[in-house]
Amino acid sequence: YTGVARVEGILGGNGSTPGSGFGDDGSLVLTADFSNNLVDAVISGLDAASIGFSTVRINDLAISTGANATFESTGSSTFTFEGGAGPALGAIQTESASGAFFGGDPGGPVEAGGAFAVVGTNGNTIYGIFAADERQ
Repeated sequence: YTGVARVEGILGGNGSTPGSGFGDDGSLVLTADFSNNLVDAVISGLDAASIGFSTVRINDLAISTGANATFESTGSSTFTFEGGAGPALGAIQTESASGAFFGGDPGGPVEAGGAFAVVGTNGNTIYGIFAADERQ
């Protein structure tokens, strides 16, 4: 699946004082391995000079084995930021991602979309949304 993504960040702030923000648009490649019930998402083409990284890689999201066409992060999922100095998160404190497949034909779903969030030990947050169509 290929598509687009938006990545945002909130730096600083403490609930009563707003932090500063940044954002950039990127390209998405989402790979679904239906035989192993896993999804990988790679968001690339981000401006490392302004946001600190050029790629977000989310691996091993688990596809629901029930009637729902969904996927989500588990304890074995990994989130990495590549290119540039990296995000100003400190260490990663929490990370989550979820999404769903939409539409369908005899060959499988034709679209996918989702969201992710990563919170650092310093309170800074990186989050994003993504949507993709089946590769032809």
